[in-house]
Amino acid sequence: NVRLTGTDVTFGSTINDDNDGTTPSGLVVNASGTTTFTGDVGTVSTIDSITTDAAGATVINSGTVTTSLGQTFNDAVTSTANAFNSSAIVFGSTSTFNAATTTISTGSANFVGASDFAGGNAVIDASGDVAFDTTLDVAGTTDFDSANTTFSGIVTLGDDATVTTSGNTTFRAVVNGAATVDLLVEADGTGSFSGGA
Repeated sequence: NVRLTGTDVTFGSTINDDNDGTTPSGLVVNASGTTTFTGDVGTVSTIDSITTDAAGATVINSGTVTTSLGQTFNDAVTSTANAFNSSAIVFGSTSTFNAATTTISTGSANFVGASDFAGGNAVIDASGDVAFDTTLDVAGTTDFDSANTTFSGIVTLGDDATVTTSGNTTFRAVVNGAATVDLLVEADGTGSFSGGA
């Protein structure tokens, strides 16, 4: 594993596993300022994990971030990445996604802070559960597929949305969108709205 501590930490190129096979390849960054990822992560050889601390912020300017064992961003994230791939992904603070389409492929995903897919479309493909603990804003279309999806805060949709679950889909607050926006919920279990739409 690699642990980096500093004020501002910048990765100016790609990050990949060394394929040694005998040592773990987790990356831990504790930066009080800004952690910046410029190149793709794990596209040639997948690293184990990425963890950032709660201080400062993380800026992701790469196209793809891929890890095998998890991604935990405890600080505020601003991203132009097109894709996040891992077994589990946690955005522990606010998260802003500025790519035209952001695709998250994972076992489970937890968005702790306010989440804003400001660039356009949001696609989540999860074998496990997806949880939005606070607000969710999507400027474009929404396409979520998971075991269970829970929206605990206000959801604002800029375009049509489809939420598919093998279990339950739960909206605990208001869902907002223009009159022309369609929301389709396909839940094998229960689809519930507590706040109205």
